Amino acid sequence: MRCIHIFCSLLTVLCFASFAFCAPQYPEEIAKEVPLYPGASVMHVMQMQGILQVVIQPQGAMDDVVTFYKDAAKKSGWTSVLETTVPDGNSLHYSKGDSGLTITVGQDEELVVLIVLAHQN
Repeated sequence: MRCIHIFCSLLTVLCFASFAFCAPQYPEEIAKEVPLYPGASVMHVMQMQGILQVVIQPQGAMDDVVTFYKDAAKKSGWTSVLETTVPDGNSLHYSKGDSGLTITVGQDEELVVLIVLAHQN
């Protein structure tokens, strides 16, 4: 019984350690289109049926982050199709071929960026 308790304790410690050291990585597929904002932290990555999304937390002013992503999208050949601006955020929508790219920059307590890359199948 003591052996099982030690094993379970060790397994718990290893699981928590893996969460601490395995932060999400900026997806290569998105990095090919728009780079990670310098100094930003990747908070969340999700992929499902042709859609890849990443949430990052950049350090910097919202206007600087928006300008960075506008320039990066243009440099990668994306065509702007819609841009919306509200007092606490911007949403940039682009197309290239059968793909769409949406970059939403918002500020609540902290600055957060949501990048969504979608491929039409």
